Amino acid sequence: MRTILLVGNESEELLLFAETLTRYDYSVITSSEDLSGISGTCKDSHIDLVIADCRMPGRDGVRRLSALRQGLPAIPVILLTSRQFKADGLTAKKLGANTYIVKQAKASNLERIVTAILTGNRSSGFLRQA
Repeated sequence: MRTILLVGNESEELLLFAETLTRYDYSVITSSEDLSGISGTCKDSHIDLVIADCRMPGRDGVRRLSALRQGLPAIPVILLTSRQFKADGLTAKKLGANTYIVKQAKASNLERIVTAILTGNRSSGFLRQA
């Protein structure tokens, strides 16, 4: 079973993502830690994928992604955003994210992009709201 770490506030979206991924037979760990502080969690828990909120109060997930990439360059990362702006996706990719997902994405689309990244398609493009 693959393990996914969801990083963000305990929001409804994050909890829905956790429920959805669990239904698709992924083990899910949630954390409200800053991205720059989760390297130990990833190493200790054998994390296969990190899905992190771009915007957390007082923190900017896109900017902190570079710290995660320095410590764990091989773990794929998907950033969550509430907006669907191409500039956000380009910035996220520049800093090392594999892709980004709009928070309102359908469950089937979430599962599709997670599976694609975990099976070797490390850059799956943008997951659009559908």
